[in-house]
Amino acid sequence: MSTQGYYVRGSKAIRGSVIDELEIERGRLDVAFQRAWDNSSRGAVVYVDPANGLDTNDGLSWGTAVKTVAYAQLLCTSGRGDRIYCAPGTYAENIVITKDSVELVGFLDGGYDRPDFVGNAGIPLSVHAQAVVVSHIRCAATGAFVACQQQGNGFFYEDCVFDGAGLDGLMLLPDLDDDSYTASEGIVSASLFRGATAAGLRFKNPGPGVEGGVGPTDVEVRRCRFYSNGIDIADTDTAGSNDTTFLNCRVVDCDFMTRGGGVFVYVNLNAGGNNSGMLGGCRFNDTGLVAAQVVAPASVTLVGAFDAKGVVDASAF
Repeated sequence: MSTQGYYVRGSKAIRGSVIDELEIERGRLDVAFQRAWDNSSRGAVVYVDPANGLDTNDGLSWGTAVKTVAYAQLLCTSGRGDRIYCAPGTYAENIVITKDSVELVGFLDGGYDRPDFVGNAGIPLSVHAQAVVVSHIRCAATGAFVACQQQGNGFFYEDCVFDGAGLDGLMLLPDLDDDSYTASEGIVSASLFRGATAAGLRFKNPGPGVEGGVGPTDVEVRRCRFYSNGIDIADTDTAGSNDTTFLNCRVVDCDFMTRGGGVFVYVNLNAGGNNSGMLGGCRFNDTGLVAAQVVAPASVTLVGAFDAKGVVDASAF
């Protein structure tokens, strides 16, 4: 029970925030769990250094780091939970992850210097595997390529940057010929989408292949920032599909930072007529957000949105 900032237990009033104390304790437990997890036999660790590594090394330490992520993956075992640590530097390779439960971690020596996956006249990072985790990585493409393409399920991206003058920053694209890979049940968290010529984030249904034309399902995008993209979030449907690109997905607690002026289209999820989900608690850098700036079927609800004037009444969007 709370009374004027005091928390009451029995007959004693306890000053302070019990909630804050619980959050601190939870943080301690999270750190302890992570250390225990790192020290357990959860899988192998491979070190990559594009400047000083050699692909003839064993990759078991920074001193014997390999040079490329492609070779590091060869040293991993699918499904074991192996982790690849990437040193800061430029990775001019078209990385394709095909082994399940692999984790790509950018080693941040100082907090800013994320490894740069820039590609080599291709997509810098493609993931065609299940339960892949990517954290502290910058993906940047040039020319007619997306910066990152995700096809497997159960993915988790955190503290990543999807950057550059390529087509899309991150494309969620189910495999046309394998219904085990539908870019579904994944999370994109605390990441930055900027400077994409087309869309910062794109949900795509590839059409009626073996998998029957299924789009991404049950995806959550949270605490992300978007600016200077052609459009921040968009979808693409293909004729003959099941007409869904964004099924039971949600975008929550995100900042759309491009100055809209009542004109800039932040979100367009209208290609999939059977789309459903939610955009909740997001903030738009506009003085008067209108329906033409957030376009989606009625079954995709804009809830608790804010612009420069305050809470947006999106009941007519």
